[in-house]
Amino acid sequence: MNNFECEQFLELTLSLGRQYVETGAEIKRVEDSLYRIYNAYGFENIEIYAITSLIVVTIKGPDGTHYTQSVRVTSGGTDLGRLEDINALIRYICTNKPNLVKLSDIINNPKKTKPKKLLKCLGYMLAAGGFAVFFGGDMLDGTAAAVIAIAVYFMDYNFKLRNINNVIYTFIASLVSGVIALIFTHFGFGNNVDKVMIGVIMLLIPGLLLVNSIKEMFNRDIVTGLYRFVEAVFVAVAIAGGFAVLAMCMCLSFFPWDKIQSLNGITAMLVSSIQFPNRFLTIATLCAVLVAGVVAKEIRGQYETHGLQLYFAGMIVLTLCSSIYMMDDMLQTCNNYRVYGEEGMGSGYIAGAEYLPYGADATLFWTHDPYAGEMVAITDYHKDGIKIEMHCQNRGDKTEIVELPLLYYYGYQAYDKITGQELTITTSDNYAVCVEVPAGYEGTVQVTFVSPWYWRVAEVVSCLSLLGLIAGVAMEKKRERKNS
Repeated sequence: MNNFECEQFLELTLSLGRQYVETGAEIKRVEDSLYRIYNAYGFENIEIYAITSLIVVTIKGPDGTHYTQSVRVTSGGTDLGRLEDINALIRYICTNKPNLVKLSDIINNPKKTKPKKLLKCLGYMLAAGGFAVFFGGDMLDGTAAAVIAIAVYFMDYNFKLRNINNVIYTFIASLVSGVIALIFTHFGFGNNVDKVMIGVIMLLIPGLLLVNSIKEMFNRDIVTGLYRFVEAVFVAVAIAGGFAVLAMCMCLSFFPWDKIQSLNGITAMLVSSIQFPNRFLTIATLCAVLVAGVVAKEIRGQYETHGLQLYFAGMIVLTLCSSIYMMDDMLQTCNNYRVYGEEGMGSGYIAGAEYLPYGADATLFWTHDPYAGEMVAITDYHKDGIKIEMHCQNRGDKTEIVELPLLYYYGYQAYDKITGQELTITTSDNYAVCVEVPAGYEGTVQVTFVSPWYWRVAEVVSCLSLLGLIAGVAMEKKRERKNS
C-alpha cells in the first residue's frame, strides 16, 4: 500500500472499531480485533488505545512510515445482534483480506441481520412476566408486566428515544411503565403493583453494562471500566428517577391507599408500616435532583447559555411555588390538629404534622380556648400559628396552671410582654403546653417557640454554601471570558 492507501485503510478500520464500541463490545475485544486485522495485512509496531469515547491507532507501514489516526465515539448502547454481525465481518476480513474498494463497501454498507420484531417483543414479554412471577407475583401480575413490556419494546425500537440520551430515555420509560402498572392494578389487572413494577424494571436495568465495566477493570482498563460503571449508575438513577415521579404521585390524595389497605391483613400491615405517604418525597427529591442535573447538562450542550438560564429560572419558580404551598399549608392549618392513620401505627401518632409523644391521646386534641382555674381570668386571647398572646390575671394566692392548645416540644418559652419576666413552661398529662401563672400576677403573656442555637448554625452553613456556589460560578464565568 502507498501512503494514501494506508491512510484510507486506517480510516476504514477505525470506523469499524467505532461501530464495534457502539454495540457494547468490551474494549479489550475491540483492541484485539483491530490488532488482528492490522496484523493480517502485514502492518508492524501496532499500538492501539481505546476507551468508550475514543480510539487511537498507530501502525507502521511496509516502507517504515508511521500512521496515526483517531476516531471519536459519540454514541453507545447494547445491540447483541449487531455485535454478532461485526464479529463475523472481522473474521471475514482477517481470513480473506479484501482490497480497499471491497473493504470500504462491506464496512460502510454492512449486511445487517434483519431483526425479528415479533420474537423480540415476545422476549420482552417473557422476561418481564417471568421476573414478576419470580419475585413473588402471581400469574395476573406476570401477565400485566408482560403487557407493559410491549410498551417498553415499542419505545425501544420504534420511537428511537435512546438516540436522544440513554439516561433520559430510561427515566421516561420507567415513568411510563410505572404509571401503566398503577393504572392496571387500580382496575384489577394485577394484584401486586410492586411485583409488576419489578418485572418491568428488569428490562431497563443495565446488567450487561455493569458486567462489562467490572470485566474492563479486571483487564486493567481502569478508565473504561470506571466510565461504564458510572454510566450504569446513572442509568440506575434514571430508573429510580422515573419511579420517583411515581413516588410523588403516591403522596397525592387520589392514590388508592385505602383500597390497598383493605385488600387483606398483609397489605394493611405494610401500609401501616409506611404510616405517611409523604415519606416517598425524600426518595423522589433525591432522584429528581440527579435527573435535573443530567437534563441541565443536556440543555447546556444543545442550547448553550440561554437555554440553561431558562431551565434554571423554571426550576427556581417550581421550587418557590412548592415551598410557598407547603408554608401556606402549615401556617393556615396549624390551629387544627391533623391525625393520620391511627390504626396499626402503635403509640406514635402525629398531630399538627409532627409526632405525638408516647402516651398522648390523639383523640383529646382539638382547637380550643385556654383552660384555666377559676381564679385566673384570661382576656384578649390571640393565637397565630404556634405563637400565643393573652392577658392573664391570677386573683388567687397560689400559682395557677393555664393549658394552651399547643403540643409540647422542647423550645417553648413564656414571658411577660412588658417586663420580660419569664414564666415557667410545663406539660399537661396529655402533653399540651402549660404556663404557670404566679399568685397575684397580672399582665400580657406571650408564648412562642424558640428554635435551638444549632438551627442557626445550620442556616449559616446553608447560606455560606449558597454564596460559595454563586462565587464559584462567577469565577468560572470570569475565567471563560478571560480565556476567550
